Amino acid sequence: YATIPGKLVQQDGGKIGGVPTDRLDLKVADPGANDGVTEMILYLSKETHWPVRQIMYVGSQIVLDETVSDLKTNVGLTQSDFPF
Repeated sequence: YATIPGKLVQQDGGKIGGVPTDRLDLKVADPGANDGVTEMILYLSKETHWPVRQIMYVGSQIVLDETVSDLKTNVGLTQSDFPF
C-alpha cells in the first residue's frame, strides 16, 4: 500500500468478526500499472496489526475479497520440521 502511487487514507474500520480494525483505503493512481486494480481496502486488527480482510476493485467490480481468520503463527514447529 505504501509503495503503490495513489491516495491512501486511514480511518476506523469498525469490527470484523468481533475484531476492532483500522481501515486503509488506497485509490490507485495508475490502475494500468497495477493489473487494472483501481481501489484496494485493507482492514488491520487494532490489537495485533495483522490483516483481517482485504478487498480489491477494478472499477466497481470486486476482484478479490479475502478474510484471514483463525491465524496461528506459533504452532510448535521446530528446525527439524525443515530438513532442507
